[in-house]
Amino acid sequence: MSKTPPIGFLIRQADNLLTEGVNAIQASFGLTRTDWQVLNLIYEKEAVTVEEAAQLLSPFAAGNEIKEVFKKFAAEGLLTEDVIPALTGKGIKLYQACLEKQKAFREKVMMGITEQQYQQVIGTLHTMIENMKKR
Repeated sequence: MSKTPPIGFLIRQADNLLTEGVNAIQASFGLTRTDWQVLNLIYEKEAVTVEEAAQLLSPFAAGNEIKEVFKKFAAEGLLTEDVIPALTGKGIKLYQACLEKQKAFREKVMMGITEQQYQQVIGTLHTMIENMKKR
């Protein structure tokens, strides 16, 4: 009988593989993970200031990194020149193309997993997180 690996090992392995897959998709479009987070945020909010983006994305990147992404996107013609920048048509096309590849990757990841199984895993992870927060 084989020994079941510790859950931390499996979580780490799943996270590494998910990260590698998503990073490869983003890189195929010339994007970093931070680039994608900014692109996604601007798309979802329709328009956002650098300061607001820096605040919302602070758990993932420093404010100066967010500012540099905005500069890069502006130079590439992905942002409007408005006081509160929005995505240009080119920016929207980039977002949609990258998102389509990410959706296909997510479908591959979820192949053979029912909604009930997914919800059970999510619930279990939430419970584990709450248990670890207790002192």
